[in-house]
Amino acid sequence: MFEKSKISTSRLKVESLLINFSIVKKIPLLGVCRGMQLINHYFGGSLSKIKGHMRKSHNIYLKDNLFLKDRMIVNSYHNFGVKKINVAKKFKILAVDSNNNIEMFEHEQKKIIGVMWHPEREKNYKKLELIFKRLVKKK
Repeated sequence: MFEKSKISTSRLKVESLLINFSIVKKIPLLGVCRGMQLINHYFGGSLSKIKGHMRKSHNIYLKDNLFLKDRMIVNSYHNFGVKKINVAKKFKILAVDSNNNIEMFEHEQKKIIGVMWHPEREKNYKKLELIFKRLVKKK
């Protein structure tokens, strides 16, 4: 689902090199929105068109106690996402939306987390801080 223009192809190549650099150097990696999509693509997953996620807020359902709750409202700015059937095999699903689209995942062994919402756009950075702490502590 990534564009095929010369600029987009160059951008995808650079982003893939950055993901690879992060893995080789064991640098924790957080992918936000397109970043999560790219990480999934890099590891062999794919994307699907998602309805109702452009400039909206919606509930996500957490499968992990990272945020000490089982549901929360997040922002959304994307038309493509990762369905359960399209997630790369190396990722553990941490959150989904009401249609079971993946909203957050983490790599099973590497310090990599992807989120489809934008925690950096929220008034309060507590969610972002918790995600960073998880990345740093992960073995």
